Amino acid sequence: MKSKSFKTWTILLSLLLAASMEMKAQDVINYFYMKDEVCPPVTLSTSDGTKVVNNGDRIDGKISIYSATDCNGNKILDISSDKTSIRTGQPTVNEYIFSTLYPTTDNSAGSYSEDYYAEPYSNSSAGSDIGHTVVESVNKLAEGMGNMARNSSPATGYPYLALDLGISRMYGEFARLHCCLGGDAGFQLYGGIGKDWIFNGDNKDKMSWHAGLGYYMVLGYYEDQQFDFGITYSETAVIAGGAITCDLGYRYFLGRARRLGFFGGMGFGVGNVKDCFKERYENEKFPGKFVWDVQVGVCVKIFAGK
Repeated sequence: MKSKSFKTWTILLSLLLAASMEMKAQDVINYFYMKDEVCPPVTLSTSDGTKVVNNGDRIDGKISIYSATDCNGNKILDISSDKTSIRTGQPTVNEYIFSTLYPTTDNSAGSYSEDYYAEPYSNSSAGSDIGHTVVESVNKLAEGMGNMARNSSPATGYPYLALDLGISRMYGEFARLHCCLGGDAGFQLYGGIGKDWIFNGDNKDKMSWHAGLGYYMVLGYYEDQQFDFGITYSETAVIAGGAITCDLGYRYFLGRARRLGFFGGMGFGVGNVKDCFKERYENEKFPGKFVWDVQVGVCVKIFAGK
């Protein structure tokens, strides 16, 4: 029979998964405003069909706008997002401000200078697009492990809090705390600090740190093997400006109590993410850099279930 503690963790994990699904459904919020010569309502031709919006209206979800016309059927000149706000753990917010119509005569066309059309505008949607690609690429794996976590059973040595000591390309020589909440599958949290003396990374003079969350599952006849999946944010020894990575790990525990073990893992993602979230010109090169990691080490369970 499952313990009361296990049922509590199962409920908390289910709430967390439900919240994450809701956040995914509204990971992009679009607001629309009209001013100057543009009169509402505005009709939009989008990747999600035709939409009609008034001043201040909101549409949830990632959409591409192909064209827009005002209440008199005049085509709107600038249909790009005027402002994009990206914050960790919150939906991306796009603001569209429609204010200028296409010229209706040759004379009026002459009033627009080349500088007007050539002027770059601030746009940070590229970082958002890459973020969505990463999320979609790991979504099925995360959902599968989430389902396992909801249906987990008691396992020897779980839940636990462990101390990891290891070496990593991104973190250098590091120590971290690793917490697994559940039975033979569940939710994991981890975080640690390190310093690079071996791999000689470009940012080795800085102290590295990392923190992440994800899922784990236990395998093996003796429940001595563990597979991990996590999303990690870190300040690394290989590149300045922070990094976000998807990580896969494996742990093997020894003895009846499963308290001492070894671990290894690998990860990939985007570095210099702080610059990725800054506003930049339309044709400016995306500042993110591909990063990868390998790590090995030993782990000791400080506290563990029976």
